Amino acid sequence: RFCSAFPDIEKAFGSLGSFFNDDDFNPTEGTFEANPPFVPETMELMRMKIEHMLSDRRRGPLSFLVVVPAWGAGIGFCKKLEVSSNMRCCARIPAADQAFYDGAQHNKATAGDAQDKEGTLLRPSSW
Repeated sequence: RFCSAFPDIEKAFGSLGSFFNDDDFNPTEGTFEANPPFVPETMELMRMKIEHMLSDRRRGPLSFLVVVPAWGAGIGFCKKLEVSSNMRCCARIPAADQAFYDGAQHNKATAGDAQDKEGTLLRPSSW
């Protein structure tokens, strides 16, 4: 099960709907992975929703494993989430220790080549 931008098409594959629509995704407890499109505005909206959910004391134990790049659009996002009062741990994964594959590799002459980029795992949590 996952959130997606096209739930009308992807519902048959398990889409819950939009992450940003509280009618589609508004958990009261649980652990979730968040791997947003690497677009600054989308990442910031996701951070704000996660912070809002984690700050709501009416919810039960809730946590997110956030996977974002530690380069480009991800830098500002990482800095904001790293100083969150909800942050429980953060790990930077050096480029040599992981591989990032561009989602548009089917359109490139060098399809399948891993990007030499650093990634970040962040775990904000209410517990």
